[in-house]
Amino acid sequence: MRQIGFRRVLPVLFTMVHIVLVWYTSARQPRHMSDIPLVRAYRSVAYQEDVGMPTGPLEAPPLKPAEKIAILLNLPAVFVAMLAATFVFPQHDMAGMYMSIAFVPFSWYAVGRWLDGVLGYTRRLRIFRTLRGLLCVSALGALLVSIAGLTPLYHHRTADSSWVFAGLASWSALCLAIVISSPEVANSTTNGSARPAAPSPR
Repeated sequence: MRQIGFRRVLPVLFTMVHIVLVWYTSARQPRHMSDIPLVRAYRSVAYQEDVGMPTGPLEAPPLKPAEKIAILLNLPAVFVAMLAATFVFPQHDMAGMYMSIAFVPFSWYAVGRWLDGVLGYTRRLRIFRTLRGLLCVSALGALLVSIAGLTPLYHHRTADSSWVFAGLASWSALCLAIVISSPEVANSTTNGSARPAAPSPR
């Protein structure tokens, strides 16, 4: 593993697993993009002038086991892909899940790169100071929201709420651990301003 590194193994492994799960979902358990709550809410606002506000419930039917596993293992990639598919391919079935295949290697490369640094297989992952603060705040906010979603404080509970918030808590906690344990790199502008001037030759 020291020769190959987790940064190479994890992206390939989880991309292959994700492709199999997406294929199984589309072949055996077809779903429409309109089943996703985010997409349904967007369409309700976009088309309300033509068809009016829907009177039925906006909750999507429960996700199938293959979809749950795919989303749980690759939640960041699926989230980004779903947002993009909502605007790029709003009428295509499974567009978000197919698009997420392209984002899976990036998220797992970051995890693998961090593991390689922790285990001493390569240099430690270093994060710029500004990006470090932004990621810390975002990950901590997502973690607090997910924890609140798992408590009775969240009243809009559906059949998939518990595992969705559990997955969000896991990924946000992992992101927070990666950012906190990675060494900080000062921004280039900071380095330039803090660097002392060279003494003039006498």
